[in-house]
Amino acid sequence: MGAVDKADMINSFVECTRKTTKWDKKISFHLIATAVLSSSIVHRQLTGKVITYQKYRENLMRELLEEHHTPRRPSTGGRPAVDNPLRLTEQHFLQQ
Repeated sequence: MGAVDKADMINSFVECTRKTTKWDKKISFHLIATAVLSSSIVHRQLTGKVITYQKYRENLMRELLEEHHTPRRPSTGGRPAVDNPLRLTEQHFLQQ
């Protein structure tokens, strides 16, 4: 089995592309998946740690989100949130 076939097989197990008619999105997702697979192979060779591809992807996503996450700003419009602790404890049904 060639390297291209093996890479396609590994990427097929964690397929994340959606059915879309936009060809550029399909190509983008495929290129990102190929880059992640290549980086997992390089990581395995450099560190000697053997982790599954799925676990590598999870660790990569977690680290990227921790590093680049920006907290959401509070909403400026709409109905204000009510902090009423009794809202979840009151009885809403008739007792019989």
